[in-house]
Amino acid sequence: MDMRKFIFFLAACAFAQPPAFEAATIKPSKSQPGRSATHTRTGMIVLTGKTLKGLICSAYDVKDFQVSGGPKWMDDDRYDVNAKAEGAANGRQLEVMLQTLLADRFQLAIHREQKVGPAYALVLAKSGLKIKPLEGNPGTNSKGGKGQLTVTGMPMPEFADLLARELKTPVVDFTSTPGAFDFKLEWSIEGDKDDAQSALFAALQSQLGLKLESRKLPVDLIVVDRAEKPSEN
Repeated sequence: MDMRKFIFFLAACAFAQPPAFEAATIKPSKSQPGRSATHTRTGMIVLTGKTLKGLICSAYDVKDFQVSGGPKWMDDDRYDVNAKAEGAANGRQLEVMLQTLLADRFQLAIHREQKVGPAYALVLAKSGLKIKPLEGNPGTNSKGGKGQLTVTGMPMPEFADLLARELKTPVVDFTSTPGAFDFKLEWSIEGDKDDAQSALFAALQSQLGLKLESRKLPVDLIVVDRAEKPSEN
């Protein structure tokens, strides 16, 4: 490549626009407090009742305890987002477009950090694993309610991620167990929060042969440097 072409290539990269939705609306949500939902299909994403922190979690594929900084309203004001891509975008492509949308409409600016803090390590109990891996690749699914969780085709790292959402604390898979699993987990939710958590820990050990150990582990964080309320559109 000659020098002129190289300079033109660098200039084109510098002015390249980040992936963005063809059309998007962001409005204050009228859904019931505490209720939010995410619906995606090829080329489209619909989020309802989401705080800005929740939108950041969706855009950057993190949990709420991994987001820090920002204004107070980031945890309180809720929004509905309806966004459509020009082509057949899905998965990671939609997440990147959502990042662009947040930067544009909320003037969101973030940086990433890693901090060592309290977490849980998912390990095998002394009794050994009480569930067996599946054959083939059936696909992953999960559904849960109060004191119960049913999963199909779930690898251990994804189960650790699910536990992290339940416990609102980082959980990292240290089982070194390959494959995917089907199982149903049930535990008591009677008493206070600590009682329910103790019951969950006991159920993991007695029903699945798994254990959660408290450790200090590195956690990836999204730190919000700036955010502004969007104008209604």
